[in-house]
Amino acid sequence: ILGPCQFLGTVMHVTANIAGALILAVGLSLASSFGVGSGSLIDVAVYTTAMISVTSIVQVWRLRKHITVAFVVLVTILWQGSEMAGSKLLIVLGNNLWLKRSLGMMLLLVFTYEMFRAVYEKVRRHKETSILTALGADAASAHFSLRVKSNLLAAMLFGVIAGFLMGLFSIPMPAMIMFALYSKMPKDQWRANMAAIQLLTAPINLIGCL
Repeated sequence: ILGPCQFLGTVMHVTANIAGALILAVGLSLASSFGVGSGSLIDVAVYTTAMISVTSIVQVWRLRKHITVAFVVLVTILWQGSEMAGSKLLIVLGNNLWLKRSLGMMLLLVFTYEMFRAVYEKVRRHKETSILTALGADAASAHFSLRVKSNLLAAMLFGVIAGFLMGLFSIPMPAMIMFALYSKMPKDQWRANMAAIQLLTAPINLIGCL
């Protein structure tokens, strides 16, 4: 169970920087059902942090020309601070059943929202095909910059919320999905920036977990 989940989690982390931790967390939970590991959120934090530490090094090197230094520094500072708060809350609550349930409900809400959003976008795209195609091409080529005030605000919110979720659940995916959808950051820029952020935060988190 752990082997395939580790493989799939690593593939998702390297290709999209989204859902890798979630897949590994599911694998750890299933393994605990067969007496392998405790299945606790603290164990998940250790394993996912170790996975991110290794894969992020390769990503940063391969995508280094797409890194936005200002974005990485801002998000890393906010991420690390809020992650410490989330980690402290996890230590206080321990392996709480309702904590796991709250994570499941949050993920369900995010996926439900995204499903309806996708349907809405499909209907609107059908009505305005030529206009949306042109806008999509412009958005795909636009470089994400913090000089735009809305981008700066989005980056700050992303750093705080993603860091807190990472500290509490070791799964910042809800914040990552929402930011990736609405920031329209180009794929390579997103992968490069997230790899750099996770490379900076993972060693500190691993030391804290141990």
